[in-house]
Amino acid sequence: MSSNPEHVAIIYASKSGGTVRLAKHLADGLQLSHPEYGTSELFNIEGGLPADFNWKRYKALALAIPFYNNDGASSKITSFLSHNLSRINNIPHALLVISMSPLGKGYSQENDRGLKSFLRATGLKPRIVKVVPGHIPWSKFSLVDKIRVKKVLSSVDDLGWNPKYVKAGDDPSDPKKGDREYTNLNEIDDFARDFVVEAQEHYEAKSSREDLFATKGRNLFATASEDD
Repeated sequence: MSSNPEHVAIIYASKSGGTVRLAKHLADGLQLSHPEYGTSELFNIEGGLPADFNWKRYKALALAIPFYNNDGASSKITSFLSHNLSRINNIPHALLVISMSPLGKGYSQENDRGLKSFLRATGLKPRIVKVVPGHIPWSKFSLVDKIRVKKVLSSVDDLGWNPKYVKAGDDPSDPKKGDREYTNLNEIDDFARDFVVEAQEHYEAKSSREDLFATKGRNLFATASEDD
């Protein structure tokens, strides 16, 4: 029916552009591999949602949220998600966390205190949660941002991670002061696949419940007619 939700919303938060690239990769992947889900529409909540945004338009929702420290997302993002909690929880949704806090060997989402705190603070109940290492756009950072992430950079370097690419920043003599990409895009593709499977299972279960209720209603009507 035309009144049914027909699209996927990808809501992300990005100031420097690192998260938007991953959100676009996710949208493109969904569009190509699952066209039955209609258009994948992207919204950056750093600037707020459009005035005409309609939650009922979407059959599924992916949240791409950056974590820059062990405390989880910013208070602005947490507040936005908490404020829209009932709307979000009414739609099958998944959470992609782009983290620059060192994950390291032995990392476990089940033991991620920042993630647990974020889920408690927002009240979100995502069907899928995936944490991936992200992007450091050093060349776009202000002095304050560079100071803030310097400790994170040192911690990541200690793990021996190899960035996917390094773009020269404002100090070409020091390659560590360049843009770095740590995300394996195959992990984003895996997230998209799991996300679609969960959404499909949600709607199949919903359809089965509706069929069951309709059958019970017809049976009750038939029984009542026979009694008459």
